[in-house]
Amino acid sequence: MSAWNGAVPAADAQFEAKRQAILREAAASFNRKGYHGTSLTEIAETLGVSKAALYTY
Repeated sequence: MSAWNGAVPAADAQFEAKRQAILREAAASFNRKGYHGTSLTEIAETLGVSKAALYTY
């Protein structure tokens, strides 16, 4: 059981790191292009993830 408990914080940290990367890229895109010039497609392509992944994070 201790192996499972050790894996959960690592998974949480990885999830949070990906979430923060998405937020940083979105903020940078808003800064460059404004709210209306930014698209989920652009953010996803820049990060190398699917648009669906953006909704997950």
